[in-house]
Amino acid sequence: MNPQVAPSNGWNYSGGQYGYTRNNGQRFHDGIDIKADINSEIFAMHAGEVTHVRNTFSAGEYQAGSYGNTVTIESEIDGNTVQIMYAHLNQVDVSVGDSISQGQKIGLSGDTGNAQSSELLTVIP
Repeated sequence: MNPQVAPSNGWNYSGGQYGYTRNNGQRFHDGIDIKADINSEIFAMHAGEVTHVRNTFSAGEYQAGSYGNTVTIESEIDGNTVQIMYAHLNQVDVSVGDSISQGQKIGLSGDTGNAQSSELLTVIP
C-alpha cells in the first residue's frame, strides 16, 4: 500500500493532517496520521539514533491523550537536527541508543494510546 494521509472520520477530525484540523479548526493536531494496515512493518524515514522508546502498551490498548507505544529517532537532515516520533505502535523493535539506518524496520503499526482508528500510524515531526 502506498502511504496515504488518514481520511476524515465520524469524530469530526479532518483527516490525519497537521495543524488546527480538529473540532472545526479549534484544536491542534501535532502529527500526521498515515493510513496503515494493523501490524504493518514500520520503517525509519531517516538514519539516526533512537532517543526515546515507550513500549508499555498491549496491542489495541486505549488511553486518552496518549501516543501509546512510540519510537523517537533523532536525525541530521540538511544540517538540521530533527526528531521524528512514530506513535501508536503495536510492537517496538528498537531500543534507546540504537543507530538506525534509513529504511530499517523499527516496529509494527497499531492502535495503542489515543488512536481513533485500527489502521493508523502517526508521525510527529
